Amino acid sequence: EQAPSIGLAVFMRKTIEIESSSSRFVLTQEELNHLQMTDGRTYYPRIVQIIKLKNPTITIFNFHGVPGKEKKDSIEREIQMKRLHEALDEYSSEKILVVTLIYVQTLKQFIA
Repeated sequence: EQAPSIGLAVFMRKTIEIESSSSRFVLTQEELNHLQMTDGRTYYPRIVQIIKLKNPTITIFNFHGVPGKEKKDSIEREIQMKRLHEALDEYSSEKILVVTLIYVQTLKQFIA
């Protein structure tokens, strides 16, 4: 689901029982093709990793958001937050959200 040699990882102790794990797209390559990094490359697709633990029943969401110019909100950031929120809403268990590169104002609106 990620670009070659780029991706997210979650490492768990062998003693922690995992009920399920999955991932879903938050932003596709097509939605990011118009954005460029400082070296001219386009950003890779963004996914959220979802790991549901057995005991205690907790769901972990690991997400690395797309950066924006001058750390301001953008259409892409609004889309990623909407889709991340949809993923969170699908689980009734306690949640842990691991997030990087999201503008603080967007995150404040998201958790309000």
